[in-house]
Amino acid sequence: MAENGPGTPWKRRSVLFEHSPFKRHSHSPFRLDHFGSLFERAEEWGLREVRPYPAYRHTYRHIYPFSDSALANLAYSFTYTYAQPQPMADYPEPLAKAIDDWKRSASRAHLVQVEEGEQLLLFDHRNLLRPEQITALDGMHRQALLACAEIRHSAELQYLLERQLSRSLTTGEVAETVRPLLAEGWLVREGDCLLSATVPSLRSRAGTLRGAPSF
Repeated sequence: MAENGPGTPWKRRSVLFEHSPFKRHSHSPFRLDHFGSLFERAEEWGLREVRPYPAYRHTYRHIYPFSDSALANLAYSFTYTYAQPQPMADYPEPLAKAIDDWKRSASRAHLVQVEEGEQLLLFDHRNLLRPEQITALDGMHRQALLACAEIRHSAELQYLLERQLSRSLTTGEVAETVRPLLAEGWLVREGDCLLSATVPSLRSRAGTLRGAPSF
């Protein structure tokens, strides 16, 4: 829908959805596909009346004499209802608001890095409600963040740091090194893999560094 953009209040979107032709087949914002965990464990997740999407019935039942069970085997997407009523117009509101705020601020917010000699300078202005935060990283903190410019397994990161330092490291030392980087959101983790959230800057910003805290 054309009005369903970042400037559209969530309550207005709910009204648009209520009057849209999609409502009668869209019981939830979550898509239910064959072979997915939500489909395989539908009852466990509180889903009821799982049926092939109506398009399958209109397509196949009018051409081939397929039974409901045969249609269910052919279908990939399904509709469903809930065992317990769900406040569909209310519970996604905080997420929708956060997404709208992010879209409005995306062109002004930034998290960039600048290499200045032995220091890695971070300019963090992701939160537009506070002044830009400037931090200088050195030593292993700097090396770890630079090494994670691409996805690194924690064991690979340890190997790279050991090569740069020319000494052995324990897993505890590596974990302690990345801990503050993760806490500040400069580094992100998924399982045992790490990736820098910073973006390299194309120009030096050293002139703004007076009093920059360092790690």
